[in-house]
Amino acid sequence: MAFATVIAAIGVASAVGGTYLQSKSRGEQSRALAQQSAIQAKANRQQASANRKISAASVKAEEARAEQAKLESARRRREIIRQGQLQRSTALANASNSGAQFSSGLAGAIGQVTGGTGANLVANAENTAIGQSIFASNQSIFNAQSVLAGQQTGTNAALAGTQSAFSNAQGQGALGQSLFNFGVNTVQNSETTGRVLENAFTQRVG
Repeated sequence: MAFATVIAAIGVASAVGGTYLQSKSRGEQSRALAQQSAIQAKANRQQASANRKISAASVKAEEARAEQAKLESARRRREIIRQGQLQRSTALANASNSGAQFSSGLAGAIGQVTGGTGANLVANAENTAIGQSIFASNQSIFNAQSVLAGQQTGTNAALAGTQSAFSNAQGQGALGQSLFNFGVNTVQNSETTGRVLENAFTQRVG
């Protein structure tokens, strides 16, 4: 009977230990899942924020390109007008060679040519400014994408850590289940096992 009592006590201790490990495992698994959810939620917010920045920068770049196309069209129109003015000024220059160099027509022609040059310089400055705006927008897109990539790397590392914790907790739970099962089986079979051990001990002593 003493053997059975000892075996039963071992079984009870094993079952209690297994129950504790299972309970601890469930708590750790719950915490790991909660951490995963929090990390994923944060990653989703970061993704949404980056997407908004990329979208805004893309819209700005497209607006700049549209403005550039409009200015380019205006520049072409000015160039057509300038060519016409140049032809006119050439005719007036020919007239000046005939003695009309001090006429008001010649002065007007010179003013038109000068004005066309100034307009082209303004158009060039505007195109340069738009080009810089497009570059800045593209740089903003690149920066947002780089930040997002770094955040994603951190998210993946954090998720890997929580997954490892979850797996460890599962292993602990499995061990707890095994100990619990062993303890229950030991208690259930304690009397039989005790009699076998007592008989073996008695025969050996005798």
